[in-house]
Amino acid sequence: MKKLSIGLLVDKPNANIYVEDLITWSKEQENISIDYLILQKKNKINKNQIQKIINIIQEFGISNLIQRTLFKILNLLEKKIILKKYPNYKNHYSEYNIEQKIKSKIEIYPDVSKKGNLLSYSEKDINKIKSLNLDVILRFNSGILKGQILNCSKFGVLSFHHGDNRNYRGLPPGFWEVYNKSSSTGFIIQQLTDNLDGGNVIFRGNIITKAFYALNQSNLYQYSYFYLKKVLTELSIKNKLPNFEEKKPYYNTLYKEPSISQIILYFIFLLKKKISTFFLFKLLKKKYIWNVAFYPNSWKNLAMWKAKKINNPPGTYLADPFLIEVENKNYAFVEEYNFKKRKGIISVYLINSFSYERVGIALEENFHLSFPYIFQYEGKQYLLPETSKNKDIRIYECINFPLKWELKKILMKEVNALDNMIFKYDNLWWLFSNLCKFDDDKSSSELSIYYSENGPLTDEWIPHKKNPVITNADLSRNAGLIFDEKNIFRVSQSPNFMDYGNKFQINKIINLDLENYNEEPFHKVSPLFKKNLTGTHHISSNKKFTIFDYSELK
Repeated sequence: MKKLSIGLLVDKPNANIYVEDLITWSKEQENISIDYLILQKKNKINKNQIQKIINIIQEFGISNLIQRTLFKILNLLEKKIILKKYPNYKNHYSEYNIEQKIKSKIEIYPDVSKKGNLLSYSEKDINKIKSLNLDVILRFNSGILKGQILNCSKFGVLSFHHGDNRNYRGLPPGFWEVYNKSSSTGFIIQQLTDNLDGGNVIFRGNIITKAFYALNQSNLYQYSYFYLKKVLTELSIKNKLPNFEEKKPYYNTLYKEPSISQIILYFIFLLKKKISTFFLFKLLKKKYIWNVAFYPNSWKNLAMWKAKKINNPPGTYLADPFLIEVENKNYAFVEEYNFKKRKGIISVYLINSFSYERVGIALEENFHLSFPYIFQYEGKQYLLPETSKNKDIRIYECINFPLKWELKKILMKEVNALDNMIFKYDNLWWLFSNLCKFDDDKSSSELSIYYSENGPLTDEWIPHKKNPVITNADLSRNAGLIFDEKNIFRVSQSPNFMDYGNKFQINKIINLDLENYNEEPFHKVSPLFKKNLTGTHHISSNKKFTIFDYSELK
C-alpha cells in the first residue's frame, strides 16, 4: 500500500513539541510518511528593539505598545506558573529542530501583504510544491494562505483552528474561552479554502476549559494534535477525507488580542479567584457537599423539589446513585465519600415510598470507588464501579445480596476510565466509558464505546469503529442510563466554567450498532429545584423510583 505522503509548511526549522511529536509518531506508522519540510522564507528587515518600538508607536500609537507589553507580561507570568506547577505541560514552550528529522526540504519565498498576514506565492514556488506529488500539506506557518497553494496536493492544505469556529474566530487560541468563562474550549481540523475562517471542517472537538489562559492553550494543543493523528490515520486507510461539516453563519465578533482594559480585567479575575478560593476553602473550610434524594415515581413524572433527601453519614457525602429492584425491594447503591480518608466506598440503602434505611457497606477497596453501576446477568447481580484510581475497569459478582461481593473479572488494565456503564442491546453487550487520554485529564471530554460477543464477563472488548464517538466536554461524560420501554436514554453531565457536574442532559439513543452511534437531546436538568445549589450530575430510575444527586457549598 502506498504511504500517505505529507509535507509540513513552516516558517522556520524549529517547531514546538506537538509538531516534533507528530514527526516522531509518523515514523512509527506503516501508511504515513512526512516526506518534505516546506520552509517559507519571508523577507524581513532587520531592526533593533528600539527601532521596533518606535515603529509600533508611529503606526499604532502608544496605547498599542502598552497593550503588547501587558500581554507579553501576562504570557511570561503564566509561563512561570506552568513551568513551576504543571510539569505535564512544561514542554509547551520548548522548541525542537525538525530539519534533520525530515528527509527532504524545499524553500519557498512568499510575497507578504502590507499588513503582514496575507501570503501569495510565485508560479515558480507553486510548481516546486506540485512537483513533490504530496497527498496532503499540513499548515504550521503564520499567515493567511489563498490561491493556488491550496491545491498543490491531492487533499489540499489541512490546518487547525484552535477555537470553536461557530463561536470563536480570531486570536489568541485558548484565551477568550477563559475570559468569557466558557465551560468548554473547541477546536477544528479543516481543509483550507479561499474563504477566510470558512474552511471545510473535517473534525470538531470540545474539551474542558482550564483555569487560566496558558494552561487552557496547552491542553488545547495537546488534544488537537492527538486528533490530527487520528484524521491522518483515517485518511491513509480510506484514501479520502471525511465528509465536510455543513457550514453555518458566524454571528460573533472577530476576536483579537485583548485590549488594555481586558488584560486588566483578566488579571483581576485571576486574583479574585485565588482570593475567594483561599477565603472559602482555607479560612472558612467550605466544601462541596453532594447529596442523594429519591422520588417514588418514574423519571418522566419526577418533581425534584418533592424528593426525599438521604442524610449523609457524618464526615461523608453521598453521590452517583444507582437503583436496582431485587425480590420486590428497591435498593440504591451510592458512592459514600469519606473526607478524612479522602476515599469513596460503595454503600447501600433500602428505599420505600418516603423512607429509607442504610443497609451497610457493599464494597470497599484500598483505592477510591465511585459510580456503582449495577446490572443483572444470568440471574446474578454485578457491580461495575469506577476504579480509575486503580487504572482498570472491573466487575464484581454478588455472593450474598446486597453486602457481599467479590472481584469477578478485570475487563481492561492500565486505563484511566471514568463512569463506566454496561448493558445488553441487539444481542451484543456494550460498554460505555469515559477514557482519559492524558494523566492530567480528570474530567474526560470523550465517550468511547466497546462491544462484546461473549457476554459482559470478558476482557475481549472490541472498540467501536468511530471511537471516541463523542468528543465534547458538554456531552461526553456518563451520568446514568435509563431504560424506558424499548428506548434507552444515556444521561450525560455538563460542567460550568471551573464547576464540575453543574447539570445533566438526558439523551435518547437513536442508533447503536457496529458502524454508528447517534443520540439526540431529550431533556436538560439544571440545579434549580432548591436554593443555593451548585450542581446536579446523576440520575437513575426504574418504574417505581427515581434517584438523583445534587451539590451544595457548605
